[in-house]
Amino acid sequence: DELILNSWRYLKDNGHLIFIQSSMALIEQTVFRLKQNGYIDINIVYASKYYWRDYYYFDKTFLNEADENKNRFGYNSYQIDLENGNKRIETLYVIMAKLKPWSGTSIQH
Repeated sequence: DELILNSWRYLKDNGHLIFIQSSMALIEQTVFRLKQNGYIDINIVYASKYYWRDYYYFDKTFLNEADENKNRFGYNSYQIDLENGNKRIETLYVIMAKLKPWSGTSIQH
């Protein structure tokens, strides 16, 4: 959220914000936040799958939240590789969005 909320301070009108997001975070919510904060032309420009990093398994709260995403939000934040020891796989997305030009408000003179 911090990136989306404050990136306008560093971008010119029609500037592009490009960042990587894991499937652990809800893409739809990110798109919603981008639109709320003046971004248009929001696209996933690349996606790639990776096995979970080892340190993911050290945080029990993280593991529980990842498992509960389906019940709470209706999506799976990871996949299971059944052919390779049931390893968990996340998807990393490269998201690009354009900051629309600021045009003031209708109450300005």
